Amino acid sequence: MTVGIHTRLTSFAIASTLLMTANIKAQQLETIADIPVNPLSISGLREFAQQVSAEFTTEYERQTLEGIQRRVVSFDVDGLRQYALTLEPPGKAPTQGWPVLLMNHGHHPNPSQYGRIASGETDRPGDYYRALPTAFARFGFLVVVPDFRGHNDSEGAKFAHGPLESNWYSRDAIAAFRAIDSIAGAHQHNRFMWGHSMGGAVTLRALLALQNEVKGASIWASTTTDAWKNSVYHSLHREGLSDSLSTEKPPLDLLTSDVNALPFDFKPEQGDTARFLRELETPLSIHHSVLDLKSTPYNWSVELAGKLYALQKPYYFYSYAGDKHLFEGENLNEAILRDVTFFNSLSNP
Repeated sequence: MTVGIHTRLTSFAIASTLLMTANIKAQQLETIADIPVNPLSISGLREFAQQVSAEFTTEYERQTLEGIQRRVVSFDVDGLRQYALTLEPPGKAPTQGWPVLLMNHGHHPNPSQYGRIASGETDRPGDYYRALPTAFARFGFLVVVPDFRGHNDSEGAKFAHGPLESNWYSRDAIAAFRAIDSIAGAHQHNRFMWGHSMGGAVTLRALLALQNEVKGASIWASTTTDAWKNSVYHSLHREGLSDSLSTEKPPLDLLTSDVNALPFDFKPEQGDTARFLRELETPLSIHHSVLDLKSTPYNWSVELAGKLYALQKPYYFYSYAGDKHLFEGENLNEAILRDVTFFNSLSNP
């Protein structure tokens, strides 16, 4: 059973929204332009989006699947050679080109093994996500799935860990979006973004950086872009926990050490999109399983929907029964169909 919400929330969410609305009004308005420019801040990502130039180079073609042309392409970001999988829908491209969907994957515990099968052979995007790019390609989307730095054969392993990893991956997603221009048959305007779990945080930062260039975006079971909040959650979300000021909190300690080790001045709140949602120009579709607690708490998506509602930003919010972090079965099919309908409703002829 699923529940869809558009510009309305459950009674619980309404209460949360009222509190957040009061908080938003009480805070001094801050814009992206107000924060320092550095490689990981939203202002720095916006500047990066304006300046970066990237293009895809075909490395090799993979076996055609049900008429879907699959290619592994390379592109450069921050001096790092990176790779992506592209899927071209069956048949001839429409006159104006195929709509494009850039898909941002979630956290991988062993990044070098992302997109590999049990034998160790590369078979992007790997078994976990395999059905998703193919499903969207069947619906007529030209799909781009970047590895992210340090994943599979993509360079940049030193960035692929820790509480700031998704901040770095946001740069990869932005560059991959820019490289879409080099794909023959890509629509010039109908370009969308999708993110799961950590990839949801990647997507949200990229949307604020690219401003109105992304026609619509969908995030599934998204983590928060607030690195401090995320680290607190993973410090305290343990059964039988007894916590106090003196209790060790390794995730928070790691965040502090990683921030201090950066060769530039950066504060985690500079990369938190929640502070700048009033500048969001992209309609958003949000999906989450109600009982998803171990990976990314459901209430994080409720909070995001509440903030969008308070700011009167266009969104859809969908809750799903169960605890699956990545939907399966009927829920998976329904989420895909909802996204296809959502993207098509925003497309130009």
